[in-house]
Amino acid sequence: MGKRNRPGTAARTAGMAAESGRDTQSTRGADASGPSRQHAAVGADERLTPDRLARSVFSRPLARSARDAGGVRFFWRVAPTLTFGIALYVLLENFGDVAGACGTVADALTPVFIGMVLAFILNIPMQLFETQVFFWIRKVSIRRGLSVLLCYLLLWAFVLTLLFVVFPQLSMALESLTSMLPLLGSQLYNTARGLVERYDLDQELLNYLEFDWNSIALNVIEWTTSSIPQLVSTTRDITSRLLEIFIGFVLSVYMLFGKERIVRQGRRLCCAVLKRDWAERVINLCSLAQTTFRGYLTGTLTEACILGTLTALGMAIFGFPSPVFAGVLMGIGALIPIFGIFIMVVVNAILIAVQADIFTGIWFIVYITVLQQLEGNLIYPRVMGNAIRLPGIWVLAAATVGGTLFGLMGLLLSIPTASMLYALARALVITREAHASQTAGSAPGGAREVQTPEYVDITARMDGDGERSGVLTGEVRITRRGAQNGDRQP
Repeated sequence: MGKRNRPGTAARTAGMAAESGRDTQSTRGADASGPSRQHAAVGADERLTPDRLARSVFSRPLARSARDAGGVRFFWRVAPTLTFGIALYVLLENFGDVAGACGTVADALTPVFIGMVLAFILNIPMQLFETQVFFWIRKVSIRRGLSVLLCYLLLWAFVLTLLFVVFPQLSMALESLTSMLPLLGSQLYNTARGLVERYDLDQELLNYLEFDWNSIALNVIEWTTSSIPQLVSTTRDITSRLLEIFIGFVLSVYMLFGKERIVRQGRRLCCAVLKRDWAERVINLCSLAQTTFRGYLTGTLTEACILGTLTALGMAIFGFPSPVFAGVLMGIGALIPIFGIFIMVVVNAILIAVQADIFTGIWFIVYITVLQQLEGNLIYPRVMGNAIRLPGIWVLAAATVGGTLFGLMGLLLSIPTASMLYALARALVITREAHASQTAGSAPGGAREVQTPEYVDITARMDGDGERSGVLTGEVRITRRGAQNGDRQP
């Protein structure tokens, strides 16, 4: 004969089971909603602006697990600092060996770096061809293949133009300049003497133009002759790296064909290794870098093409010699930040003065100055847009520091890198100011408000402090304040 249950026991048991079922269901719902929120936040970074991407890097996590909410163990607090200290000590003690090992690894990864750079650059025209030229082809593989083929044909056409058109003409112009330098110096001296006599200027000004132009020409020839062995050695080094360039070329083709899969695998790996909030920050940081470098590269290439075309057309209209060659040089100079234009203007002016006369070279400088003003005020803002978002003083500082430390490559990459760092610093300041304003005061009813002039703010209030099965429960009421007006919209 079994035991008889007390009155009310069955009812209490059923109530506990129902409550446990509700807890289990709510816990499962929260766990199931986690990955969806994660993928939604991670996958939406491409639709965000660079400012929002930069702010998301420093955003605070929305929720914490039970272990984090209760406190982190002492070991997990000390372990990162201790590991970093040990690694830094080992690095300083064996700096030479570590530097040699890093150099070996960098040499081994050189083809991969070349392939990544080529794929990143050629991805811009490839997307243009896919969406604007071959959009009528339904099959994706055929459309991608034709776009990649056209991109590499344009790349080889540019390289062959440099090797067989630009460089030979530049060499011939240098030889002509060397031979015509004494005559050019005498013309300059006669012109200056005529100006001094016409306007009754001080005769001592002519002493600054009395040079031995023949000796200067001989020095130029000697410098050119001494530079030939160095040029030959540089060519030999480039030839020895042809295998690396070829491997990088092949890798870039594979990267362009499988770029979606590579990006998807990178996202999955990041989400699997890191926590949700850190995975979102890393992916948003990569998206910010991709957006910044892509915008800068697209704007710079477009600007170089426009400036070179306008230079060639204007020179052809006004009758300057070698308009196409000068336009190509100006386009190449536009690819080098800050200093490239000035260098190419001086080179073109000297070459024009050798081919025609000094006054033609001076008029070319005047023409380029006027063209630069018109192009910089009318075309440049529309082409570049918000690609840089960097004040002028920081552009000059970044180009100077990058060129001094890393040469031409540092000069090319310094401005987009500085633009990305500037966006991150700006986002950090905005986030810290918003957090300080949030913790300093609260709105009536316990709701905290953040007011910034940059973006739409969210005000939230949590009512209730109960914690059940690791999930914080409570009522959340969100109000939205417009960035321009002060009205609140629920």
